Order: sequence, then C-alpha cells, then structure tokens
Amino acid sequence: MATDPYTIAPLSPPTWPAFDALVQRHNGIFGGCWCIWFHPDSPERGQDAETNRALKKRQTRKMSSSFLYNGTRRLYERLGFTYDRPKGLKNCVMVKTVEPA
Repeated sequence: MATDPYTIAPLSPPTWPAFDALVQRHNGIFGGCWCIWFHPDSPERGQDAETNRALKKRQTRKMSSSFLYNGTRRLYERLGFTYDRPKGLKNCVMVKTVEPA
C-alpha cells in the first residue's frame, strides 16, 4: 500500500518554512509574486515580492478563526455540514463528521 508523501496543514508559524520553501521553489505564487491580493489592504501591500513575502509571514502569525462565525447556515449546509442546535439568538452549531484518511 502506497502512502501519500504530502500533508495538508494550516498555514501557521510552525508550517511557514515549508510554505516558504514551496513558494520559493516555484518562483513565487503567480510567476514571481508573493501575491497578497486576497488579504486585507495595508501600506506595505504591493511594493515588491520581498515586501509581500514579509507581510504574508507577519499575517501568518496573527491568524484568526473568526471566519467560522461569518459563514451562514446555508453555506455550511452546502459544504456538507448539518444543523445540530441553536447557539444564542443568531448563531447555531453545525457539525460534519470527517472520516480518517
């Protein structure tokens, strides 16, 4: 039985070196660019590849899971989650069982 040599992990300070090496090996994300187009605007954004790389690394250290509260019930249902119970006035608990790989 073959094992997959690749792993999927969240981008975080411990995984930054692997991400950095991958991007460097491929000459940037989009042809030499450390694209941060999808990240919040900042004064450093878009100056050059090395500045974008440093900004991406700093943002990796301050990640937040707050996006979990911004999704709608309908969005999570489309992604295979099911409603479990209410949580407060405007939130609910959604669940999804993920089988081990």
